[in-house]
Amino acid sequence: RRCVQETGVKEFSAFLVDCMRDNRPEDGPWQTKVLELNLMMAPHIAETIFQMEIWNQYDRVKIAPLCEQKGLLQRALENYSDIRDIKRVILNTHVLSPDFIATYLTKLPTDICLQCMQELIRHNRQNMQIVVQIAVQNWERLEAQNVIKVFESVGLFEGIYYFLSQILPNTQDADLYFKYIEASIKCNQLREAERVIRETNLYDPVKVKDFLKEIRMADPRPLIYLCDIHGFVEELTKYLYQNSFNKFIEIYLFKVNTAAAPKVLGTLIDLECDENYIKQILYNVRSSCSAEQLIEEFEKRNKVRVLESWLEDRSKEGNQTTAIHNALAKIYIDTSHPNTQDFLVNNQHYDSQLVGKYCEDRDPHLACTIYKRSWGQCDNELIEVTNKNALYRIQAKYLVERQDKELWATVLSPDNPHRRHIIDQVVSHALPDSKSADEVAVTVQAFMTANLPTELMSLLEKIVLHNSEFSGVKRLQNLLIITAIKADKTRVMDYINRLDNYDGPEIAKIALGEQYQLYEEAFTIYKKTNNHPEAVEVLLDNLDNIERAAEYAEKVNLPEVWSKLAKAYLDKDMVCLLYTSPSPRDS
Repeated sequence: RRCVQETGVKEFSAFLVDCMRDNRPEDGPWQTKVLELNLMMAPHIAETIFQMEIWNQYDRVKIAPLCEQKGLLQRALENYSDIRDIKRVILNTHVLSPDFIATYLTKLPTDICLQCMQELIRHNRQNMQIVVQIAVQNWERLEAQNVIKVFESVGLFEGIYYFLSQILPNTQDADLYFKYIEASIKCNQLREAERVIRETNLYDPVKVKDFLKEIRMADPRPLIYLCDIHGFVEELTKYLYQNSFNKFIEIYLFKVNTAAAPKVLGTLIDLECDENYIKQILYNVRSSCSAEQLIEEFEKRNKVRVLESWLEDRSKEGNQTTAIHNALAKIYIDTSHPNTQDFLVNNQHYDSQLVGKYCEDRDPHLACTIYKRSWGQCDNELIEVTNKNALYRIQAKYLVERQDKELWATVLSPDNPHRRHIIDQVVSHALPDSKSADEVAVTVQAFMTANLPTELMSLLEKIVLHNSEFSGVKRLQNLLIITAIKADKTRVMDYINRLDNYDGPEIAKIALGEQYQLYEEAFTIYKKTNNHPEAVEVLLDNLDNIERAAEYAEKVNLPEVWSKLAKAYLDKDMVCLLYTSPSPRDS
């Protein structure tokens, strides 16, 4: 002490510092004495010694409290080792610089560093910035989840937000992304939460969705974006509707994703939402969503009628989407709309097969109209529904008008249990009502191909004998007589007498054939067609009735007929009769 008083603290300290520059272990007590002396008498000199960083053999337990007493808090922290002392001193952030605190805590063991960080923000939330700085610099060593727990322990979500905002680009940890979204929401940073939800897919969408639903935000747009991106549309709609967020339902549909309208409206129907509100949304959606999906959602719930005005508006716009016109057709059918028949006949955009099948049990007659409209695309369906409902007249008329040989072959097949009913309707109504020669020709040919001679005769009778439109057609008259020759000889004579525009000589030759031997009919044909020589030949050669031949010769009085009669007399050695017969000149 006397030396200190004589030489002064500064000079004495300089001397000892120089003497102990080698920092030997045995210098420890003297280093402690020098620091104690300076801390008590000249703290600034002690600070200078500390700054030289050449001593570390002194007793830190003694020196640390003295530093704290003299306000050298930075030196106190550097020398304290007890966590309680560190936590107490570190709170003097009004004295300690942020950079020192950050550097100091960074050097501490992980558990002590975390405790100090927690103590800092528990003591004063204004220390958040320092703690965030430390956390960002050491997040991998400290582990992000441990840092988050520090902030959560005092409910400082703002700290979590700022901390994670800086480290998130360097991680793909789904839990950290969730924590960031959670912190963003709780700090009212909704736009940032929306950005992360929309621009990344590194979070657990279910976990985030459940969190967003649970906190019941006044502005649920983050939830809207998440549910839209990850396909939770029905759950979103239910949440918004049940929480009276109708405004946000409309925001979602008209500003975020109009294409989601089918699922949204389907869910609203399930929730028994007022139909007027649904129609209001439909009016505003217009054609911005998929018509097929929209109709499917309503049909699944048996609510397609709600779409009637929307569908009609799309039709008026010229939209030719098949699903739209299918749905309209079904609505008109179910509601007995006054425009139903005209729509089903003239609309070219609906699917006849689908709508026809829908209509079969409701109105088989309309189903036939629908199938007929497709003209050839639904032949089998039309045949089936008319058979099932005994609508044979409709089927017969369609067959005649359709003029399809293969379809005729199918219907007239012997295996068809409905064939007799169809034939009856064709014969009695369908063909007689026809005004088309082509229809008649194809139908007749179909009966011929199906080997139905009896039915063909009945058919031809209706056409030729009772229908003035075709009664004079030579081909049909020929066919009627020839069919009778082959199938029912008893009718031939009647047809010959009643008809007058057939190929007489050709038909007569057929009648004279060995297979048929219709001599009287052949004679009548020749007689009616003024083929007198041929007529007398039939009397002489086929009927072997010379007396009738003579009478016929007298009646027609033609030389060629007399010649044939004379030859017959000569051939039969009846010369005497020849002289008694009058000659053409006598007559």
